[in-house]
Amino acid sequence: MLTTILVLGVLAVIFAPLGIIGKWFLNLFVIGRYPEIVIIGSGISGLACGAILSKAGKKVIVLEQNKTAGGCLHTFKRGGFPFEAGIHYIGNFEEGGGLKVLLDSLCDKKIEMDELCSEYDDVVIYDTLSDQLLKRIAIPKGKQNYVNCLHNAFPDERQAIDKYMQQYEETLKTLNDYRVPYLFLKLLPVWIAKLAAPILCAPYFKLVSTSVKSILDSCTKNKTLQNCLAYFYGDYGMQPKECPINVHYNVQAHYMDGAYFPKKGAVEIVESLIKVIRKSGGDVFTKAKVASIMIKNGKATGVQMSNGVVIRANAVVSSAGVYNTFQNLISATDVAKYNLKNQISNYHPSQQTNCIFIGYNKTAEELGLKYQNCWFSTSNDLDGQRERYIQTEDGSIDPKQGIDIPGLLFSIKPQKNGTYITCCFETKYEWFKEWEHQRCKKRGAGYLEIKQRLTERALELLYLAYPQLKNFTPDALDSSTPLTCQHYLGCAFGESYGRKMDADFFTNLEVGRPETPIKGLYLTGQDTFSLGVAGALVSSILTTTTLLHRNMFGDWFAAVSKERRRIKQDKKLQ
Repeated sequence: MLTTILVLGVLAVIFAPLGIIGKWFLNLFVIGRYPEIVIIGSGISGLACGAILSKAGKKVIVLEQNKTAGGCLHTFKRGGFPFEAGIHYIGNFEEGGGLKVLLDSLCDKKIEMDELCSEYDDVVIYDTLSDQLLKRIAIPKGKQNYVNCLHNAFPDERQAIDKYMQQYEETLKTLNDYRVPYLFLKLLPVWIAKLAAPILCAPYFKLVSTSVKSILDSCTKNKTLQNCLAYFYGDYGMQPKECPINVHYNVQAHYMDGAYFPKKGAVEIVESLIKVIRKSGGDVFTKAKVASIMIKNGKATGVQMSNGVVIRANAVVSSAGVYNTFQNLISATDVAKYNLKNQISNYHPSQQTNCIFIGYNKTAEELGLKYQNCWFSTSNDLDGQRERYIQTEDGSIDPKQGIDIPGLLFSIKPQKNGTYITCCFETKYEWFKEWEHQRCKKRGAGYLEIKQRLTERALELLYLAYPQLKNFTPDALDSSTPLTCQHYLGCAFGESYGRKMDADFFTNLEVGRPETPIKGLYLTGQDTFSLGVAGALVSSILTTTTLLHRNMFGDWFAAVSKERRRIKQDKKLQ
């Protein structure tokens, strides 16, 4: 026994310089833990896949290039304030909600949620060209409350509002009717899917070819009302003219019954999923950058790390995104051999974003704030304002010439001893591209100048929404750019939502698929299902359905039905 301990100690010293890979090496050759599946990336999709596969008895290792696991769910501190990298609020997490049932099941525990106030979104439309407040509306949870709110705010537009809501109901019905057939197409060989699509999903494809702008224009000519109906476009990162109506209404339905945030922060989700993976003999490693996916005789056989270490596995799941996977992790020879060039050339990155992290050592009550989000729009001309802004060379702002940040999200989170606000708004990767090869936090003066200028403008708009905040100096203030996302999250273009969810994403049946032409290589994440934390989470169901040859959606739906029956029974007993 003593000899064994000494040998293990010597091996630990030998492999210590290899860091986390050394730990894996020691596990493999001393303890005999050979992974069946390697997952690249520890975002919610990668960890959720790992949890599902672990529950199915598979030994899984998850490899994360960053020093912290979680991807967009990781938490970092500035000035003592815990800021979230990517999750700001989430819907469908009421008791019995489908996503809550799924997450609780994967985490092997109930993830406690705080609900935002009943008026969870504060919509501010302020025309900065004329320096005039056009409309301010607090959006309540509940469909009828929402309709009543709009009727009260726009009494002369009741017919237009009702028409919009009728379209909402019809769209959701079509989505519900054809969601399963559409997902089925993603599981079929491409050539069969193309033949079956017109038969199985014709109404669905007609829907995804309809833009939000066309629906808004068909309902009303009132630009302020249109703005209020589309205020949350930042949640999907597309302007009304380019966003398919199914994406817009899906997001709206997602939050219709309220918005939530993990009581203990997103870190609890990450830690719980990691615990499930480790429980089945797997593990999650940080500072573990994958250099390439190994392919032999048409099959993925493992990965090679950036330090040369090879990790063999029966299957590889990449949650690193379609572009990163095929452009950076597979050789050009294999890309050509397996006809993957279209996956790269057809990749349209989603919106790029700057974020500002603001902390106050004051309670929300002291600051005159509520636990809600504020969506701030600087013009009624949503598409025009965005085009003028994004076409500038470096994000230069000139409100009096109609050039301003088109829209911002101010996400307000009260804490026990303070309040923190995360501000997000669209920027452009090209504005910062010349500094992408410089070290993080060591970039040039030009980079800092653009970053500071945009930060100052965002703060000015925050103070327009909440003038009382001008009386308080932030106790913490930091900001990020698309290069920050590129560095920490591996986003090729600093994009926030992976591939843009435009009409092409839904109609091009060669993209957004969990299975690849390379046997044993699978994809998961936003690029395979839908955007945001919810989309990435559900993508794990799609991927594991393919990998395990089991209807994981059926298991999920059964779990939701069971939980709702339990809740109903408990209410009867009260």
